[in-house]
Amino acid sequence: TGLVGSRLAAKLASQGHKVRVLTRNVASAKARLTYPGLEFFAVNDWAKGVAGATAVVNLAGEPIATRCVTV
Repeated sequence: TGLVGSRLAAKLASQGHKVRVLTRNVASAKARLTYPGLEFFAVNDWAKGVAGATAVVNLAGEPIATRCVTV
């Protein structure tokens, strides 16, 4: 649902790929990702979300904007 993931989902969906979004907050993800053809899976359904997938892209991580940066 972040910058990279939302753009990747849009591109893949526009090319006709089946895109499944595994998220901790389905309602928030649906509000951010409004592209047609996406499927959303909450934490308790993640195994179902990856079943039969030909690829998985993991973009989970700590937001860099919240970290202290030293130069």
